[in-house]
Amino acid sequence: MEIEGVTFHRLHRLGRPTPVKNRPVIAKFVLFKDRETVRKSARDKLTGTEFGISEQLPTEINDRRRELYPTYKMAKRQGKRANFVMDKRYIDGGRYDERTYLRRTWYG
Repeated sequence: MEIEGVTFHRLHRLGRPTPVKNRPVIAKFVLFKDRETVRKSARDKLTGTEFGISEQLPTEINDRRRELYPTYKMAKRQGKRANFVMDKRYIDGGRYDERTYLRRTWYG
């Protein structure tokens, strides 16, 4: 990714080497700033490749995100700004909650 000056606390790969599959890499950075530098540069440099970068989150948060993902994807298709912060979904700058959305839809 052509990034220099990033220091790792720990860096290792998962699984057994095979000629067919790429193995995931787990990296723990010394500085949070380094982690964010790598994540931001990955957006541009890894677009259109088979590689990607994501945070390793607890199972509970991943399960909650999986439930929220369909409406996140629908909002993205409609051209809205949508993102996750841990297990909370934000659409167009505000926290998106189904109950709040339904109240606004039905009661104006």
